[in-house]
This record gives sequence, C-alpha cells and structure tokens, in this order.
Amino acid sequence: MNAGAAAAILCAAVFAGGLCADEPKAPPDASPEHVAQLISRLDGGSMSERVRAKGAYEELLAIGKPAIPQLIEAASDKRPWVRVWTGAALAQSRDPRAVEPILALLKDPFAETRMIASWHAAGMADLDARIAPAIARNLRDTSPDVRKWADRAIRERLKYPRCAEEIDLSLRCDVAPARMLAFKLALWGKNQEPVAAVERALAEEQDWRVRSAAVRALGEGIIPVDRTLLELLFKGLADESNEVKADAVEVIDFVLKEQARHLSDAVRQEFVPQLPAKLRAMLDSPLPRLRGDALFLLAAHDREKLFDRALTAADDPAAEVRALAFRALGRIGLKDRRVAEKALERLSDDDPAVRRSAHAALCWAVGVKFDFNPDASPEERGKAVEKIRGQLK
Repeated sequence: MNAGAAAAILCAAVFAGGLCADEPKAPPDASPEHVAQLISRLDGGSMSERVRAKGAYEELLAIGKPAIPQLIEAASDKRPWVRVWTGAALAQSRDPRAVEPILALLKDPFAETRMIASWHAAGMADLDARIAPAIARNLRDTSPDVRKWADRAIRERLKYPRCAEEIDLSLRCDVAPARMLAFKLALWGKNQEPVAAVERALAEEQDWRVRSAAVRALGEGIIPVDRTLLELLFKGLADESNEVKADAVEVIDFVLKEQARHLSDAVRQEFVPQLPAKLRAMLDSPLPRLRGDALFLLAAHDREKLFDRALTAADDPAAEVRALAFRALGRIGLKDRRVAEKALERLSDDDPAVRRSAHAALCWAVGVKFDFNPDASPEERGKAVEKIRGQLK
C-alpha cells in the first residue's frame, strides 16, 4: 500500500464529518466481542482491505471510550496494519490512557504506523508534553513519508516552541533531508528572512551540517529563482566542506534544469560560464558524491572535453560515481560503441543503482530496449546479460 494513500485515507476518515443531526442512529454495539471483531478488520493493506478497515475504524470512533482498553491492547498487535489504524483511532479519542501507546507507535518498526501516528498524535499534544517532541523527532526518520508528515504536523497542528529543541537537533543530524526540513521549519517558526538566514549560516555557522541544510533549502523554493539565488549557491560552491559543495552542485543542477525558465538571460550569462572551471576542480575530490555530482553537471556545460573522463568514471571505486558517470555519458550525448561496451560490462555491477544507470545507458547508446531487471537475482541477471551480449553480436 502506498504510504501517501494510507495517510490520505486515514486523514479523510478523520475529517469527513459526522452524521446529519436530523438522522437518528442506533447506538453502536460496544460489546467486547464486537470491538474485537472490528479490530480484526483493521488488518491488510490492499485496496479492498483498506475499504474494510476504514469502515471498522469509523465504527470504533463511534463507539468511543468503551473501545479504548481493547484499542490500547491492539496498539502492540503483531499485525502492522492493525497498529496503523489503531494509532489513528487512539489519537482521535483524546483519551489520557492512549498517551503511552501513542508514544510507542511514534517509534513503531512499521514506517506507515510512524507516519500516521506523526500526524494524528498532534491532536493529543495538550495531554502530554512528550508528544510534540516525539513527533518532531520523526523529522530524522529514515522514511521520507514519515519525515513529510512529521513536518506537516508541526506546521499545521503544533506550536513551534514545543518542537524547537528537536528541530535544532534535526538541523545538526546526519540525515540530510531532515536537516533541510529543520532549516525550513526554523525559518517558519522564528519568522526569519530566508536570504539573511542562508547568508548568516554560510558565513557564521561552524557546523557544516547547518550550512548544508541552508544550501539544500535553496532548492526548496524558499527564495525566488533569480540572481540572489545563484549568488548564494555559488557561495556554497566555495564552502570549505565538500559535503556543502556537493549540495550546491546538486541544487544548481536542479535550478538550471528544472527552473531555467525563471532565469533571465543576463543572470544566465553572468553565472553559467563560471561553472566549468569551478566544477573541473571538483572532479578529483576525495568525496565520491562531489566527484559524481560535478561530473554530471559538467556534462551539460563541457561536453566535448568530458567524454573520456566520464567513461573512465564508470570504473570509479565509488558506486555513486559509477552510476552518475553513465548518466553523464547520456547527457554528453555521444553515441560511441565504448559506451555500449562499458554499460554491458556494468550490468554485472555489485550496486543496483549502477546496474540501473548502465542499463539505461546501454539502451540509449544502441537504440534498443533490452530486457533486463537490475533488481533480479544474480543468476537471472547473468542469463539476461548473456542474452543481451548475443543480441549485440
């Protein structure tokens, strides 16, 4: 089940509204047997199971407090989807007895449970001072969907001061997307002017992770795409941290590719010609991500001189560089037999991202769509490679 779809269904179930006031309704069956039956219907992530679960969830909400003890027990059920819906139901109850289960669900091993709990638990923040920080802690989650809904819960349902300490910890954590979210939340919560905040971070912050967050946030639309944006990104290119430089390269590549229509010719002519010299100096960086990012962006601005370098990079010790090397070769656009040979060789790479990139490069270089699953078993991939080799002959 798609995580976004799960959130949408649960949120729709919560905010859909109640029954018409003039339509009498029999009181729900609150017997323990019936509640247990409803909880059993919460399991499953298929479309039909979601529809069934939504109906059971809404009936549990109608039952209210008599269902709380069994819902608390279900919050530790072995079935993950039971925990997902149970967390939403407990949060909707606003019952003090639900606080401890909700805090546990915010750390649940199932990502969808953490995601749904991050949104719904915000409604219980007034019951216990631990809830808001626990939601904000999920900004550092490994799941993008959990981070997204934690961010949304903070913005739409919580007050910034309740989360400030955890947001600051996220700003200085090792999860790059979390740092960016935290930087944007700090702008919002402290009512900071974005340009001044980024300039201050790049000039004064000793922690490279905060500078990284500031640069990454520039790719999130915090300021318009204009001369000031490129000025700040070029400051990022000059940062002493290779990580921050790599962030700047990635955001510049995004802006020039996806936001180019917003750049005036004057701004483009001022900044773009400076890129090749700056990027070439990064091609030998000890940080693989920076080597790969610089190679990929440079391929759009220095095609003729970069082909051999990109072909050599397809054998780089770092997988992320090898993957970007094939993308750079596609960007250069030179259909040379050496691209096909190298791509065929890398279909057996240990890294799945490299295999995917090599497969795309091979199909492009030859002009044929080859049947190859980069995520198949080694044996299946080996057979596919031999078949492709035969087709090429």
